[in-house]
Amino acid sequence: MEQINLLERFEFWKILICFLGASLGAFYFYFRSQDYSKREQWTLGSLRFSSFFLLIFLLLGPKIRQVTNQYASPIISLLVDDSESMTINQNKVVDRVKEDVDKFTKLGYKVHLRGFSGVYSHPDSIRFIGQKTDLNNVLTRLNEFYYGLDLQKVVLYSDGIENSGPSVLSSNYKFKLDAVGVGDTTERMDVKLLRIERNENVYKGNTFLARGVVETVGVSIGTKLQVSFYKGNRLLTDTVIKSQYKKMMVSFKDTPSKIGVYRYRMVIKPLSGEASDVNNSKDFFMEVLEGQDKVLLVYNAPHPDVKALREIFKDRKNFVLEVKSVTEVKQTLVQDYQLIIFHGLPTYTNQVNRLISQTKLKHVPAVYFLTNQTYLPLFNASCNVVTIKQKGDVNYITGYLNDEFDYFDIPKGFNQLLKDFPPLAAPYGDYKLKTGSKSLIGQQVGKLNTDFPLLCLKYGENKEGVFVGEGFWKWRLESLMRGKNIKPLDDYFFNYFQLLANNRSFERLKASPTKNEFTTNDKISFKGFTYNELYEEVYGKKINLLVTNEKGEKQRFSFLSSQNSTGFTLPNQKEGIYSYSCETILNDEKFITYGKYVVIKLNLEQINYQADFDRLRSLVDRQKGQFNEINQKIIGEKEADQVIHSSFEEIELIEYKWLFYLICIMLVIEWFLRKYWGNL
Repeated sequence: MEQINLLERFEFWKILICFLGASLGAFYFYFRSQDYSKREQWTLGSLRFSSFFLLIFLLLGPKIRQVTNQYASPIISLLVDDSESMTINQNKVVDRVKEDVDKFTKLGYKVHLRGFSGVYSHPDSIRFIGQKTDLNNVLTRLNEFYYGLDLQKVVLYSDGIENSGPSVLSSNYKFKLDAVGVGDTTERMDVKLLRIERNENVYKGNTFLARGVVETVGVSIGTKLQVSFYKGNRLLTDTVIKSQYKKMMVSFKDTPSKIGVYRYRMVIKPLSGEASDVNNSKDFFMEVLEGQDKVLLVYNAPHPDVKALREIFKDRKNFVLEVKSVTEVKQTLVQDYQLIIFHGLPTYTNQVNRLISQTKLKHVPAVYFLTNQTYLPLFNASCNVVTIKQKGDVNYITGYLNDEFDYFDIPKGFNQLLKDFPPLAAPYGDYKLKTGSKSLIGQQVGKLNTDFPLLCLKYGENKEGVFVGEGFWKWRLESLMRGKNIKPLDDYFFNYFQLLANNRSFERLKASPTKNEFTTNDKISFKGFTYNELYEEVYGKKINLLVTNEKGEKQRFSFLSSQNSTGFTLPNQKEGIYSYSCETILNDEKFITYGKYVVIKLNLEQINYQADFDRLRSLVDRQKGQFNEINQKIIGEKEADQVIHSSFEEIELIEYKWLFYLICIMLVIEWFLRKYWGNL
């Protein structure tokens, strides 16, 4: 439907101009002429007046507003909980949804059928395969999707069970919501293994502890429950616990002796008359790693910095720090360590030439912490990171972060701590980073940021790092005295040491999954990075990926390394342990990396089958809707009122072509009559 309204109100003088102009044209051409009769004069004059009036009117630029009204039906969105816990009642749900689709369609509504996992074209296409229920997330996304649309209400078909995300009652949604309760709210006897609490990995030869959280429903106190713990198909141990509380803990230990990824299983023997035994067992995977990395800290003389460095490695489970004086390392084998830290070395008297040369020969990463005892000429000859040409005694400096360095994440709060740290003593002179070296923290003299490094490294075949400031202990002490959190400082330097130590050889190909454990609902994502001989990232290199499951079945993929790579995504995979290899060619040389990842099934939907209608009632009360069980009908539904959408458009009247044709037609008729009557 369209309506046209004149926007500009013409003043009287504009209308007068149109009238006078048109009248003058008609009078000049016809009414002063004696060649036509009165009837002919009035006919020709009227045509000339009309065409001139309309032409002058259009030239004055009048505008109109065009209003377009469109009629639409309001929307009712039927939202079906398509998780596995609804499987037992799926036929009832599908039949009820069919009835409601027909009913709302006949009432004039536009019906949308959606599930928690996607959109459905017809009730028969609904598949109850969701492995978790996050009602809050689903309704939040629905709230965003229907923003600005004519949503009448949402009808939710659910058992009210939530097992993921925040509670649905913690948020408000901008639509009316009705709920149809599905399932049985009767409490039946059941023993549930809710979850298993454990670490994701353990070092070879270490003992790990796994705790199973057991919940009992309708089970008498004192009832014996037999719990078994398996490694693969091998039974490790059996234990019997007595039901005392609604929730209990049962613990098991194991000490793996070989590296790899292993499947463990905890099983509770079903009781007679139990509602379901599907939730009586749960699998988990444990990655067994090689032994802990060893770090050697060698110092020239006792110094507060040594104590501060020792604190960084305190309670780090995957690192062992050994601290020795320079006189205790004469027979040390550097290949036994993944990182060596030299504090105040080399000096003029303690040159530690053998130890430094062995780190280079055996490709063991080294970090130098400089002090006033460090002999710079020998340091310059030994270090591959930076050269210092000393021109004086010392310079007192603070530090600033180099934003371009992104080899590891900066701990939250470290940047602010760095700004508040007291000055350190550094050699006064010129600093020059060697090829391939990078500055992590730069020197700040007063308020001036210089190009000289305070903390730097070279990441390549022989990895090395340098900290040029003496008095690292002051940073820790300053933070502790001010009552600030010291953890960001410790974490930053631990990440720095770990970056140098964790790769035991120079890797020009880094390719791995984004995490070691996925669920069957997840997409398996890989990221790949390639580097040249200077450990500078290069892009556009083809990486071939081979994935092998436990049955030996192989899948081959390929992707390219790219800047800020978003990675490569595999399709969903079944539960199990997967091995992978990534291969690429760099300058005619082949590089390969290997690894493993696991895919687990959540089984959250199998833990609880008892419907929670109280949650649904609370939800619809907040959303001003009504609650009905699946065998009850929603009452009070009215026919849909059409929704009118109006759009406005401003148009200049001169843009209408039919007015131009009208003027032309009037002028042509006038010309024809004038010729016709003039020849008579």
